[in-house]
Amino acid sequence: MLDNPEKPWMVLCSYLDKKTIHLAKSWDSQGDDGHPLLAFVFKAARAGHFCVRITGQSVYPSIYDLVEEELLEQDEAFLERLEAWIRKGREASPSWLGSFWSPFSPILLYRVGDYFLLPRFMGVLDTLLHQITRLSQAPCFLSWAKVPCPAVLNPEQQVCFESVQRQAVHFLLGGPGTGKSFTAVAVIQLALSSGFRVAVLAPTGKAVANLKKRFSSTETCFFGTIHRALGLSHSSPLRSRMNPIPYDFILVDECSMIDALLFAELLQAIPTGARVLFMGDMNQLPSIEMDGAFSLLVEWGKRYQLVTQLETSVRMETEGLGALTQHVLTGDRELCFALLQEDPSLRWIEQPVVSDWFEEICSLFGEELKKWLWASEEQAFILMDTLKVLVPIRVGESGSERANLSITLWMCRQARQRGIDTFYMPVFVTKNFPSEGLCNGDQGLIQVHVQEALDPLTKRRVTFLYREESGDFLKKEMSSYDLSYGWCISVHKSQGSEFDHVVVILPKASSRLLNRQLLYTALTRAKKGITLWAHRSELDLALSKSLLRSESGLMRVFDQGDCSIGRMI
Repeated sequence: MLDNPEKPWMVLCSYLDKKTIHLAKSWDSQGDDGHPLLAFVFKAARAGHFCVRITGQSVYPSIYDLVEEELLEQDEAFLERLEAWIRKGREASPSWLGSFWSPFSPILLYRVGDYFLLPRFMGVLDTLLHQITRLSQAPCFLSWAKVPCPAVLNPEQQVCFESVQRQAVHFLLGGPGTGKSFTAVAVIQLALSSGFRVAVLAPTGKAVANLKKRFSSTETCFFGTIHRALGLSHSSPLRSRMNPIPYDFILVDECSMIDALLFAELLQAIPTGARVLFMGDMNQLPSIEMDGAFSLLVEWGKRYQLVTQLETSVRMETEGLGALTQHVLTGDRELCFALLQEDPSLRWIEQPVVSDWFEEICSLFGEELKKWLWASEEQAFILMDTLKVLVPIRVGESGSERANLSITLWMCRQARQRGIDTFYMPVFVTKNFPSEGLCNGDQGLIQVHVQEALDPLTKRRVTFLYREESGDFLKKEMSSYDLSYGWCISVHKSQGSEFDHVVVILPKASSRLLNRQLLYTALTRAKKGITLWAHRSELDLALSKSLLRSESGLMRVFDQGDCSIGRMI
């Protein structure tokens, strides 16, 4: 497995990374100590991390977060040696490592305090900070109508309602059931009565549809994905700083799902003088693309008192589920265990997850799965949101890929036994298609012909059926390589979606990936009920660990004047 036994850290490198390491060596032949760090930052960037943070004893993200799946069989001592080499790079000062940002500098890596960023990400950070500062400091176009604060809002929601009227930029944070959308409706109604042109945006069509349901009248608002608003889809004009989006008040929901590059483009396209309300849940896992943008912006907003945090739960379809998610966030293990054992709405399979757990899922939820065999197209779209299995890892014996294939083969066998030739099957998009308004993680359907192939996605081209944000059903010919089965998905990919019943699987193989944010994200995907299959030891481990974001605290470095970006602002 090791490309070079003298440099075992090279297993971190892709082909392009190795070329970059070669460039670094030709630039500074004495800078070898920094090469493992450079390779790790590249790997972290490919995994969607905004930066790498290295303290005296720790590396964030952890090396286990990045190599768990591909080096799973390596012994733990080997991974610890890899981390030691990376930490050693913190003390190196090669000539290819810079600290002052310049867009045309040939620097390969930047250091800002304990944080290490690639030049591309320094550019994104520069854009984020300059654009959010521009929006927050500019005088606004229009004035709000003088209306009293709605009595239906609780005190926390009233704070947001009043703050939005005083501030050009505001952040509204809260978990499911705290009333973010309810508060947003009140703010938007005020904006409309004030004569503002209003846009309501979200990163995915699913999130847009969820928002749209909460409004009794939508003809006076623009509802759409961020890609559509920016003109990244074929049906809209391209928007930028020179041609901004034509709205006076913009609400952006599910901000934690927006990757940093898209966030930077959005901020640049918002006109100077517009008002913006960003909404999201900071306790969820970050974006599956390049993460970090929203947490950085919230950290910036807290410096200027531009953040409202909703804590009070005002709606949860099952009280037990709502209480459980709160106990997960606080890490209260005893209360979590007691609630799982006593609340009838919560099902806990308190046994180790077996290697063929997906066969047990077919047995436990077979009747629900068999509904797909007779479902019409409309019914299949409803079934997509009824039951979903979530697991922390994608590959390996306990990962979602193997589970999906096994469940698919089981479904095909059930169809053949009943003489059914075709039926619909859920799938997920695995890459972004901006021109079509499709994002990584969007779900849809394919029609399976049972007699053609045991594995339907072995066909090179398939017809993908999906629901546009307007609610219309569309069909698109796609490569099967851009789709994956949707019976079981990773917790990361489930973000922004809600399902009636969620089955959460925590196998022992995922132990190093477990933390409170991952468990919280999985549980909050459920609207009515959950089934949690996890041994007490895995659940205890998840509740004992909190995810430390690699970019956490980066804004405080700018306050100390340690970076040219901070001084430029």
